Amino acid sequence: MDRLDNDWVFPHLDYRSRLLSVAPITEKFTVDGFFKDVPPRFFQIWFSFLRPVDENPNKWEAYCKTHGYRYTLYTEHSDYSEIEEDMCRDNLWNLFQDALHTFQVLRASDILRMSLLKKYGGIYIDCDFKCDWTGPVYEYLRMNGISFILERIGRNVGQDNAIFVCNSFVASPPNHPIVNRVVRSLPGNIEAFEKHNNKECWVVTGPMLVNRCLYGSYNILPFESFKWNHFDLHMKMNG
Repeated sequence: MDRLDNDWVFPHLDYRSRLLSVAPITEKFTVDGFFKDVPPRFFQIWFSFLRPVDENPNKWEAYCKTHGYRYTLYTEHSDYSEIEEDMCRDNLWNLFQDALHTFQVLRASDILRMSLLKKYGGIYIDCDFKCDWTGPVYEYLRMNGISFILERIGRNVGQDNAIFVCNSFVASPPNHPIVNRVVRSLPGNIEAFEKHNNKECWVVTGPMLVNRCLYGSYNILPFESFKWNHFDLHMKMNG
């Protein structure tokens, strides 16, 4: 947000937000529904059509092994039978497969991460985040409810505020209402943007859609809590 005299002014509305197809809210806010525990299950996704995976996932896997957490790296060679039935039920399996076969790796990753978070919950981390964590996970984030990283720059996407979160780091219980709403929105939003020949992943399946699906209560990990490198994103908790 920009400041003008004593009033806060929202950034201009992003025109693409008017095209978003967002599922209606079907789960009312309740403490039990929004604040379930996050399982200590870490997962990352890397489709290596463009280049081999780097060393970061190995370090996250080592971190999880040290603390007894489950870790999974999903690639184009993974067995997706565990999630296929759920994705078919959500009308996402064919969209996921099509994205993989047409090398739309960002779209495929966006669809898969939300489907896995819905089914299992856990902690999703982009592969270009370096692992500098040493202590148990609860020293770094709240282990109930859903948590996102806040982008440094506010964006107006038609919500009541200009908060804009990333989907590059999401910690969530299974079947969290916000994740469920994103999953329900994905097929319709992909169809809506196909009509405009728009395949921008950050709009169609990524952060812009996620932000329009926010409601109720969610935890924010501030941008300032992390060290970033825009070419090799570097995440390190302060303190």
